[in-house]
Amino acid sequence: MNLDAVIIVLREVLEASMLGSLLLALAQRRQLGIGWCMAAVVMGTLCAWAYANALGPISEMWDYRGQELVNAAMQFGICLLFIGLTVTLYRADTHTIVITTLMALIIVLALTRELSEILLYLRGFAFQQHVWSAWGGGFVGFITGISVGVILYFFTLWAVDWARAQFTILMVLAIIVAGLSLQAVSLLLQVDLLPSRPPLWDSSSIISEQSLSGQLLYALIGYEATPTLWHVIAYTSVMLVIVSIISTRNPEHEIQ
Repeated sequence: MNLDAVIIVLREVLEASMLGSLLLALAQRRQLGIGWCMAAVVMGTLCAWAYANALGPISEMWDYRGQELVNAAMQFGICLLFIGLTVTLYRADTHTIVITTLMALIIVLALTRELSEILLYLRGFAFQQHVWSAWGGGFVGFITGISVGVILYFFTLWAVDWARAQFTILMVLAIIVAGLSLQAVSLLLQVDLLPSRPPLWDSSSIISEQSLSGQLLYALIGYEATPTLWHVIAYTSVMLVIVSIISTRNPEHEIQ
């Protein structure tokens, strides 16, 4: 079994799996049903397949920076959608369809980004000698990532205090979403759309980005061993906006 395939696929699946499981748990707490989630999974899978197949022409766009720009746009899009979701959750006059639509769009973008990466990675082994080893490792990584999401979903429903469920779920989601902004900044730096800055610190001697723990932290919180000022600004900005929305909430709108 290809261990690299396990780690790479697990990293991609884990991010989308945790986002989806926490949003679904939040929806269950608010009795919003699961139909929106099923539709989002189907749409996200189809979009991932279409994106992976069109990646060649997309990569050539904007002076061969298309893939990085589209990926960064999707990650920033998830950040903006989550901020909008946080606002709507604390408005008494928000219609249910608005909440479920925002949740569904977040899942669609997450699946499009992550599943397309998995498809492209595994396709690279299609005509190689060790194809079954790679696909087997990918399958193990995929099942492991989904299992973590399922465990997180039931843990959130059963173990998190009912009165504090919305606050807890939103804060965990905020950490994951803020991590996406770090990944988006890295992509923009790669294609020189942000001016290069020296790293503020280097934690690679403690946790290497190439290690298993570094890969998992990258998926969970967007771990960057050598962050620049741009990374810190992006992460801090997203967290401050979300925390400010939650901290000024009306307690009457918490899940009862």
